[in-house]
Amino acid sequence: MKKTLMVALAFVGTSALHAAPTVSDVAVAFDGTTRMMTIGYSLSEKAVVTVDIQTNGVSIGAEKFADVAGDVNGVVKAGRGTISWRPEHLWPEQKFDTPIFTAQVKAWALDAPPPYLVVWLNEEKGKVRYYESEAALPGGIGDNVYRTKRLVMSRIPAKGVTWRMGSPSTETGRQANETPHYVTFTNDYYMSVFPVTEGQGILVWGHKPAVNVFGNDGYPVGFCSYNAIRGTKGGTPDIDWPSTTTNVAPDSFLGKLRGKTSLMFDIPTEAQWEYAARAGSPTGYCNNLDCLTAEDAEDANLEKLGWYRKKDNARHVVGLKQANTWGLYDVCGTIWEWTRDWVGTGAVAAYDAADVTDPPGLTSGTWRSRRGGCYDNVPYAARCAFRTANTPDTANGNISFRLYLPVSEVVGK
Repeated sequence: MKKTLMVALAFVGTSALHAAPTVSDVAVAFDGTTRMMTIGYSLSEKAVVTVDIQTNGVSIGAEKFADVAGDVNGVVKAGRGTISWRPEHLWPEQKFDTPIFTAQVKAWALDAPPPYLVVWLNEEKGKVRYYESEAALPGGIGDNVYRTKRLVMSRIPAKGVTWRMGSPSTETGRQANETPHYVTFTNDYYMSVFPVTEGQGILVWGHKPAVNVFGNDGYPVGFCSYNAIRGTKGGTPDIDWPSTTTNVAPDSFLGKLRGKTSLMFDIPTEAQWEYAARAGSPTGYCNNLDCLTAEDAEDANLEKLGWYRKKDNARHVVGLKQANTWGLYDVCGTIWEWTRDWVGTGAVAAYDAADVTDPPGLTSGTWRSRRGGCYDNVPYAARCAFRTANTPDTANGNISFRLYLPVSEVVGK
C-alpha cells in the first residue's frame, strides 16, 4: 500500500468511483410579473440535487441564489423536478432577462452526497439539506442560526486514504505520545464545522446542559462530560466504546440528538478528529501553519486559527477565526474537544507505530482523549497531533465536543 505523509484532497461533485444519476431536459423560464424564475428538469433516479445558476456560462455565485426552493438541496425522487428562485432577493442590483440565464442541475448519488449537510434542530426538527459549498448556505455561514439552531456538517474525504498520524520529532512542542504511524480509512464522514454550542445544547437536551453556563448561545457548550455526551461505563445501558460499539445512552446528548434526527451522530475517534483537523496539512497546525513556540508565549500562526492563553484568554463565539481547508472552524485553539477513545490509565499512552485501519483506540482505560487546545492553554497544545485526556466524568468549562456522522448514515434521508 502506498503511503503518504498527508494528502490534500479537493472535492468534486460526484466521485468517479460512483455511478451518478443523470439530469436531462433542463428548462429555465422567468415570469416578469411575479419576478420568479422556474427551473425544470428530469431526474433518472432518486438522488440529491443541487443547482448552479449562470450567466453567459459563468456562475453568478452561490451566495446570490442560496434561497432557491423546490426540488433542490435535498433527496429528490426520479421524474420531473422544479426549482424556483426570485433573483432580486439576494441579487437586487441586477436586471433580469431570461435568455442570459442557464442552470446547471447536478445529481449526486445517495452514497456520495454533497460536501455540506445542514440539520435543523428547532423548526422542522431533523430536516436535512445538502449544499455544494459553504457559500451556498442560505444567509452564509456567519448567520447565527448555524451556531444556535442548526448543525452544519462538512464532508471529510477519507475513503481509501492512508495518511500519517502523529508528529515528526522536529515539530515544535512535540510530545512523546504522538508516535508517527499510518492510518487508513474505509469511508468518508461528516464533521460539524463548529464545536457544539450552548444554543444547540439547549435545543437537544431541552434545558441548559449545566448550571455553570456562560450566557451566550454561540459559545461552545462547556461543563459537559464525556458521560453526558455518550453515556456511562457500567451504567444502564452500559456504554463503553469500543466494546459496546456505537451504542449511546437514550438520555445522553447523543441519544437525544439521534432521537430528534434519526441520524447516527457520534463524536469522532482520535484518528477521525486529527485527520479532519489537519485537512491535508502536515504541519503543527492546520492550513500549513507551523507551531512557533514550545513556551507559554504568543504564537502569530495560532492567532489566525483560534484563541489561546497568551492572546485574550477568554471564551468566544465559535467561527470567528480562519476555517481549515475542509471548512472546520476552531480545531486549533478555542476549546478542548472530547473524542471517543480510551487512551490509558492516568496518562496518555504513546501510539503503537504499526499501520492501522479505522482505529478505535484502546479497548479499555480510565481516561478519554480530548483534542484541539483551548483559550486558556499554551499554543503548542493546539497542534493537530497534541493529545491529552480526562476521566470521562470530568465536566470543565474549557472542554466541549464536535459531532461526527458517517456518510453511510445519511444516505437517502
